[in-house]
Amino acid sequence: MIRMLMGLVDVGSNTIRLVVARLEKGTFQEVFSQREYVGLVGFVAGGRLEPAGEEKLLETLSAMAALSRMAGCQRIDAFATAALRKVEEPAPLLRRIFQHTGLELRILSGKEEARYDLLGLRWETGARMGTGLDLGGGSCQVFSFREGELEEGASLPCGALALYRRFVSGVIPTSRERRAIRRYVQEELARCPALQGAGRGGVWGMGGTARAALKVWRALSGEEASLTLTLSQLKELGDLPTHMGLEGIKLLSKLAPQRLTSLLPGVEALRCILEHLEARELTVLRSGVREGYLWQAAGEEGTD
Repeated sequence: MIRMLMGLVDVGSNTIRLVVARLEKGTFQEVFSQREYVGLVGFVAGGRLEPAGEEKLLETLSAMAALSRMAGCQRIDAFATAALRKVEEPAPLLRRIFQHTGLELRILSGKEEARYDLLGLRWETGARMGTGLDLGGGSCQVFSFREGELEEGASLPCGALALYRRFVSGVIPTSRERRAIRRYVQEELARCPALQGAGRGGVWGMGGTARAALKVWRALSGEEASLTLTLSQLKELGDLPTHMGLEGIKLLSKLAPQRLTSLLPGVEALRCILEHLEARELTVLRSGVREGYLWQAAGEEGTD
């Protein structure tokens, strides 16, 4: 029986998260996790990571690497997604990260991210065919799969935090800003004709935006056991500040404080994507790219 502790650091556009997991018998069990809200996508401009962003990144990665070693991890992996994909010449940055932290950070392509998302989806649901999406802070992966393999996919520049920074001037998007977000996402989706109608059988949703939206909807509706969000429910969430005013904003602040500014832009993106996929609802999953990565790692360790 092969058992080992593994640390996995996920450098996202909004958060950086460490998961320490026990790998055993081709699967894994999470031991503990820690996350830091860094908002890295806000520090990338002109293809470069600004010095303040690099400082925050190095500080966070150093702390997470040290914690992983203190926990006794025999293996520590680290990957980054959309925010660092925007860095045009990442090699010097990756060298500095290794020098400061000992971590060999891997920047996933959009296709690699979708593949790990699919593995995470399959790990949680056992599904062999269907459609999934993972709306992060800097991008959104949308894919269909058959017989457990990716079929069609796209990496859209429509992450919740990226949309907020591009279109919203205040804390909460105005009606005009919401329309601008929808037009932009629809234009990006128009470049993905192969995915149109791919969600008629239902769509699985991953990522913090979908989970936060479900959390808010549960509080509003009292449906604590619900795992789905319909198109009409997403519209209601988007209309929350309009219909409830300050009370709606207070509710968002209470339930999703770290996503107060990015949640509603993300909700508009989710609506547009479901419409393009011709899906009526989204089933929200707990798993995603990290779980897919860990599942694959457990399988690799199990073959040694």
